[in-house]
Amino acid sequence: MHPSGHEAMEAVDGAPQSFGAFRLFFDGERWEWSGDVARMHGYAPGEVLPTTELILSHKHPDDAPAVRERVRHTLSSGDPFSSRHRIIDTAGAVHHIIVVADRMLSDDHEVIGTEGYYIDITETVESEVRQSLAETMPDVIAAREDIDRAKGVLMFVYGVSADRAVDI
Repeated sequence: MHPSGHEAMEAVDGAPQSFGAFRLFFDGERWEWSGDVARMHGYAPGEVLPTTELILSHKHPDDAPAVRERVRHTLSSGDPFSSRHRIIDTAGAVHHIIVVADRMLSDDHEVIGTEGYYIDITETVESEVRQSLAETMPDVIAAREDIDRAKGVLMFVYGVSADRAVDI
């Protein structure tokens, strides 16, 4: 696998998935990423040279500490980096990402880095949210109708405002 190699859009459960390759060489902490991984971060292919700090700067604030620790562990232990987290691209859009990787070995079988794929599952996550909402909205609407009826009864019986009826 080479970061300038195969990039594609595949359908997973009906949702398109973007994926691209990356490599992290431990010597010199040198990164390579494919055009698709650059685009996930909001850059044109070849626009920037990926670095550990640049890559970490795109992590969602809620995910950044755990991802930073995983990268640090990878750099110190030689273990591959894998994670499910969010990144924020240069335009501010949030992408749900799965990173899967394995050890990268030299010709003499020494661990020299980690290499793998970024898989953008944003479409799948958003599709699942839409499906979940479609399944639960009828119940929410029905509950809201019951609440509105109860509120109306309280307003009539006690002569209170709508806000007070909600409080009651």
